Amino acid sequence: MYNITLICTVHAELGKCTSNELYRFIDKIQPEIIFDEIPPSRYNAYFIEQTVTTLETDTIKMYLGYNNCKIIPVDSYEFSEIQKGDMDYNIISNNSIEYYNLCKEQFSMIIDHGFEYVNSTQNMELIERLQTIEKDVLKNTDDVKLFENFKLWYKITDNRENDMLKNIYDYSANHSYNNAVFFIGAEHKKSIMKKIQGYETKNGLKLNWNYNIYK
Repeated sequence: MYNITLICTVHAELGKCTSNELYRFIDKIQPEIIFDEIPPSRYNAYFIEQTVTTLETDTIKMYLGYNNCKIIPVDSYEFSEIQKGDMDYNIISNNSIEYYNLCKEQFSMIIDHGFEYVNSTQNMELIERLQTIEKDVLKNTDDVKLFENFKLWYKITDNRENDMLKNIYDYSANHSYNNAVFFIGAEHKKSIMKKIQGYETKNGLKLNWNYNIYK
């Protein structure tokens, strides 16, 4: 009961990261529940009207063609305050050759190795290093707008992660299931894993998390 596989994604097809490949993983798991990183307000746009799409929603629609499954939107991000595209990552790259090279390495590894790399400890550690460099560059920037944009984005990200976990645990407290998956962007993985430990200690409800889709 209450088995959840966390699957890190990249939201758009890139190299070996395709909807067909992601479908292969969830078809093996046979989830009854899919917790997806979208807000409830956009459920219709993704699954009813189908006016927008992501790698994950394409995969989910493929899975729904052959299986009964409930889709639970768990995100709280409404694109109202700021979007990730509002941050100028080129400024970070221009101030750190290491950052630039790590981004190139990550892009190449995703293309060549797909979800195996996206879900790997190697990628998680690379993302952590990128985030450290971002904060170091921002500490020394005179660009007030850039600094405030990143500061707001970090706050939104933290709140979103907390909301997503709360929504998953609230649903689990009121519904029974055997197998579920949670689709989330790879940049959230380490933080989510840490927050799960604290959440279960605080609230007492224990879910059976699997962080390795290759098990």
